[in-house]
Amino acid sequence: MAKALVDSWSQTLDQEDLTDASRESIIALAKKFPHESEAFFRVAHNASKKSLAREEALKKAADEAKNADLKKDFTQVMNKTTHVASKKTAPAAPKTDETHFMDAVRKYRVGGSGRDLMEQVAEIGNRKKRRMF
Repeated sequence: MAKALVDSWSQTLDQEDLTDASRESIIALAKKFPHESEAFFRVAHNASKKSLAREEALKKAADEAKNADLKKDFTQVMNKTTHVASKKTAPAAPKTDETHFMDAVRKYRVGGSGRDLMEQVAEIGNRKKRRMF
C-alpha cells in the first residue's frame, strides 16, 4: 500500500515536493507500523485522487469560461451595428468664388487640339451653306 502510494504521488507531485528522503520515510513508517499506517495511507491516497480531480475540474472550468468570453466577444464584434449618426458624412465646406469658377470651367471644357476645334466650327458653317434640292 505504501509503495503504491509513493508511486502515485511520484507521478503527480514535483521532485521538490516528494524527495527521496520523503519516500524512504513513508516506506519505513509502513514497515514499522503496518496496521496503524494502513488507514492513514488509504485516506491520503483517496485525498490525493480527489485533489487531482478537483484541480482538473477547476482548470476545465477556467478554460470553458475563457472560451465562453472569447465566443461572446467574437459574436459582439461580428454583430456590431454602426450607429446612424456615425454613418453621416460631414457637410461639405462652402464653395469659394474660385472653386465655383473652376467647377464651371471644368463643366464646359472641351477636348481636342485647337486645329480639331477649328475644323468642327468650319463644318458647322459648311452645313448651314448647303441647300437642299
